Amino acid sequence: MAPPVRPVAVANESAASGPLHNLQSELLAAKAAWEQLGTRISKGYTTAYVFHSDTVQKLNNIAKARWKASQATLDGLTFVFSVVCIGFSGGVAGALLGPWVKRAGEKTARFVLREGVRGVIQQGAKEIAKRGSEKVEKLIENEWEDPYKVSAPKDIAVDEDIRDRIASAFGPLLEGLDAMIAEANRTQANLAIGQEILNSFRQSCPLMRDKPEQDDIPSAKSVADLAELAIWVAWANELRSREWDII
Repeated sequence: MAPPVRPVAVANESAASGPLHNLQSELLAAKAAWEQLGTRISKGYTTAYVFHSDTVQKLNNIAKARWKASQATLDGLTFVFSVVCIGFSGGVAGALLGPWVKRAGEKTARFVLREGVRGVIQQGAKEIAKRGSEKVEKLIENEWEDPYKVSAPKDIAVDEDIRDRIASAFGPLLEGLDAMIAEANRTQANLAIGQEILNSFRQSCPLMRDKPEQDDIPSAKSVADLAELAIWVAWANELRSREWDII
């Protein structure tokens, strides 16, 4: 299998490519911020999950309860993780970080690119944006067709799963931007065109516009407190009084 073709240096970089390279840098900064938030969410959730499992095991020993943490339903734990992700990251990113949306990264990439270029008016800018959209669609079309298998987010692999979903959103988005830069250089687009695309992304792209600032990123304890409460709600819903045999 031949190695992928990578972009090469362009002898005559267009004026439009300057703002587009700035857009690349801002997208990478947004990716780092979302990854930091995702890490905090995963650490807090894992702390709560382990604490809950240990506590329920003690209850099992004392009260001879038949329900165990390992028997929590997929729906119950997915609901908990949904509450945590939405609560700390919002709608678009919550759907990206959570485990319940199939192929969340690819769907997010398509959505945020369309949102990012929504404010573009100049015809030249629209043509460049079109190349980016075509690239993203092609990447998504060529992806493995089986959807992500939805699984209960337990105390393992949560951080890896979140990072993978973030990467699967930003990867196509950044390659789409590469295609825009290549088209801008091919047509020698002017500075105003590149700036218009950059401004549109800054205003409309949710992964850039809503990226978490340092003050917005919760501590692992804050996430753990919310997750623990939600896990106990799910646990209580699973439990029935007839399953207790208290002597």
